[in-house]
Amino acid sequence: MRGSTVTNTISIAVSSCLLGENVRYDGGNRKNGHVIDLQEQGFELIAVCPEVDIGLPTPREPIDLVFAPTQRPSARLRCDYRVDYSTRLRQAAYRFFGNHPNVCGFVFKSRSPSCGLHDTQAYDTARSPIGQGAGIFAEEVQLLKAGIPVIDDVLFNDIHHRQKFLKAVQSWSLSLP
Repeated sequence: MRGSTVTNTISIAVSSCLLGENVRYDGGNRKNGHVIDLQEQGFELIAVCPEVDIGLPTPREPIDLVFAPTQRPSARLRCDYRVDYSTRLRQAAYRFFGNHPNVCGFVFKSRSPSCGLHDTQAYDTARSPIGQGAGIFAEEVQLLKAGIPVIDDVLFNDIHHRQKFLKAVQSWSLSLP
């Protein structure tokens, strides 16, 4: 077809705060130049903030990653652990893939109760620190799309981890229909 172009742009989902959007609980962002540079390399960046996507305001009360015996980890409002956002955050992952089925990787914000991959401070139901875990949304993303390339902003800042991630993203894109 004359005048039309076909693009094979690879889409990467990115925590919105890393793109400079003021969506964090404190109203700020964590703009990351290495992440933003992906656009110059030809990648399509899809901003995602699951906390905003489920209707939480900016700024907002922080949420905590909470582990209770015999239950899946949960995301609870720090000032009132009775308020649980876990189901809504997990559903946000389903909606995300419904809207973006061809995303080929995720760059997540570290230490986030929704987006952290492994280093989010975890608490017990008495609000005592008990270690670290994965954020609710990030964990659900990995359950829904097993093997999809994921990385957090801390590792992404390291050139070797970044290159390894981008190779995995490109390989994942080849598996799409």
